Amino acid sequence: MSTYHKFFLLISLCYGASSQAVEIDAPEGLTKGVSKIVDHSFPSLAFEKASFAEFAGNSTTPNVFSRNLVETITTKTSKNLIIRFLTISRDHDHYNLSQKEAFIRPSPDANKPLRGISLGPAYYESFEQFPGSNYTYMVPMGSSTGLSLSKDAVQQAKAAIDVIGLDHLQSFEIGNEPDLYVPQGVKDSGYNLEDYVKQWLAYADQLNGNFTNIPKKFYQALTFASGHAPAWNQPGAFSDGIDQNGNVESVSFHHYQISATPQTLLKDTLMNHQAIKNSLDQFQPPIKYLEANHSDVSFVLGETGNALNPGGPGPHNYELEGVFGAGLWTADYLLYAMSINITRVQLQQGTGYAYDAWQPINRKGTEELAPHVRPPYYGIVFAADFLGTQSNVRVKYLDLGSNKLSAYASYESGQLSKVAVINFREWNSTMTGDRPTQPFNIPKLPQDVKSVKVERLTAPGANVFKGVTWGGVEWTYESNGKGTIVKNDTNMVDVKNRTVEVAVHSSEAAMLTLVR
Repeated sequence: MSTYHKFFLLISLCYGASSQAVEIDAPEGLTKGVSKIVDHSFPSLAFEKASFAEFAGNSTTPNVFSRNLVETITTKTSKNLIIRFLTISRDHDHYNLSQKEAFIRPSPDANKPLRGISLGPAYYESFEQFPGSNYTYMVPMGSSTGLSLSKDAVQQAKAAIDVIGLDHLQSFEIGNEPDLYVPQGVKDSGYNLEDYVKQWLAYADQLNGNFTNIPKKFYQALTFASGHAPAWNQPGAFSDGIDQNGNVESVSFHHYQISATPQTLLKDTLMNHQAIKNSLDQFQPPIKYLEANHSDVSFVLGETGNALNPGGPGPHNYELEGVFGAGLWTADYLLYAMSINITRVQLQQGTGYAYDAWQPINRKGTEELAPHVRPPYYGIVFAADFLGTQSNVRVKYLDLGSNKLSAYASYESGQLSKVAVINFREWNSTMTGDRPTQPFNIPKLPQDVKSVKVERLTAPGANVFKGVTWGGVEWTYESNGKGTIVKNDTNMVDVKNRTVEVAVHSSEAAMLTLVR
């Protein structure tokens, strides 16, 4: 046995290896199937409107905990987030110039639907609390009738331009999830895609007339709901003329992978790579349609989460949507989305939602609703580090033919730079014995690669809320959202004969950075 293989045997025994090595074919240069250059604002966020003020704070009491967590993501990618500010309820609110309060709920119960909320000028202070961030801002349309933009909508657009500034406004959205207007009872039963496009064009024309200094391509269109009806489709919207004036900068679809019930199992849904892949592959046809017919329009997942309707009916399913297995889901979801040319993913956040990246304030005094960082945040920073700060980054999906293992390669300026591996095999903190590992063998590395740095996204088990680390770093409320090194599980592995082997625990991810 060679010295190298003795060394790997020792590493495998230390990590409890119990499987044959899986070979990962990571081409050393750009090949068929590699993505376009990934925009460094790719990992971004979206906020429910009532929650946004709680996540961000205001000029008197900024939420520094949230600010530090956002700054970590932007530092890792070297580009500010593009934050989407809207939800279904946002499409039915009102703006009151004389209102002193930031916002007034239609119901004192924070868990009830928020349609009819009243916003005041003080609300807009929250947009200043994430310095440098850019925003997609929705102009409400859901409660409007006819083709005339309401005075309220114009006032909201003006407030956004005045406070956020055009240099930090990525786009306007007009309305939200128009395919749900009829089920919501805000449009007549005959309202269809053609009616939506007519109304959208009229509103965009009036916004352009009121604000002549906004860029020509300044709108994110469609915003179709997760699981929208086939009649509401992208080719139909473009055929009906939604971009006839050249105003569309991007189109947005919304996506939640599953509809969770108390019986939903983590290992069968979120910790299932094939389920993640199949769920995202539905967007490949609209992406390719834009590439072929409207190449200057980008495709965005503007509102995403691991499960639909996180709060009801019934209690939040924290044991499914908010545990470490959901953090691994976040990492795999983002990396696969990069690989199929989705321009940006904006992960939905709302105070108390089970799938939140973090809980921003204390609500109800329970452990789940006390301020803390949740496992999905670690999936975001893992993806942010995989993208990194270098320009001209492309991503390739490396199919391992498994629903429990996934791998990706990143390329910087055409050269292989990193490989990410995710092991979805379930390991819970309650299990006994040695935690299994899966060895991976990566041959045919570039000649000039001398070693690889191995960093791990890990936790005591897929079922835990705490004890999560990425590269040995932990983010907590106690550290005010700043990363703290709590252990050293990063190691350097020498490359021998252009080959490297690593072992990854069940319910763990690893990132290999090539060192030249």
